[in-house]
Amino acid sequence: MKQLGRFGFTPPWWAWLSYLLVVSLLLNLGGWQLRRAQDKADLLAAQTAAASEAPLDIRAWLEAPLPRTDINDRAVQVSGRYLPNRSLLQDSQMHEGQVGYHLWTPLETPNGLVLVNRGWLPSVADRSSLPRYATPLEPQTLRGVWRDLPRPGLYLGEGDCDRSQWPRVVQYPRLDELECLLQAPVVEGLLLLAADQPSGYVREWMSGVMPPAKHIGYAVQWFALALALSIIFVWVNIHRSNRPSE
Repeated sequence: MKQLGRFGFTPPWWAWLSYLLVVSLLLNLGGWQLRRAQDKADLLAAQTAAASEAPLDIRAWLEAPLPRTDINDRAVQVSGRYLPNRSLLQDSQMHEGQVGYHLWTPLETPNGLVLVNRGWLPSVADRSSLPRYATPLEPQTLRGVWRDLPRPGLYLGEGDCDRSQWPRVVQYPRLDELECLLQAPVVEGLLLLAADQPSGYVREWMSGVMPPAKHIGYAVQWFALALALSIIFVWVNIHRSNRPSE
């Protein structure tokens, strides 16, 4: 028993174990939110820089010797022709509280297919029907921001490589699945079409991104819970001792 003057502090072993496990979890969650805040701050800074810098030509980047520089969140430009009958609809995409799709249309280039995210489309009331959209047939020179293919927290797979129905509804397809569906080499990544480019739809790319300040707020909450738990742990396990203090 630890004597603190007239008081003793005698938590049992299981209380120590429970306390250390829970407080470690809370501290780790707070640290994770702080890291997420930094990641979002970096992302916003990259988006701001991309809006003002000259776009990088995708073809020049693809023909550059390996290893290539990382172009994620860089402003890029690409030329080619859309494949109008091979669009993909990424399901369960939100905009202002409404569920819809992100329209991905492959652009045929000399270096492979480049997937262009042309923006958000609302879903129709009957989920068995898909939204209507138009795709230009003439050659395109497009600008936007390059982004890695989106990845879920838990990957469940896209199922079989069914090419019988287009547009194809997808969730989080990987590169090999995209190449199977499109039957052609695909450049790994996704062009987020700039807002001033033609033939796009709703393109508020940062609207669904939680700002860094909100992550910091969540971190403060987790750390506050850890502090509160520590105070409760000490309060519950301290008691007045009958032994005379030395």
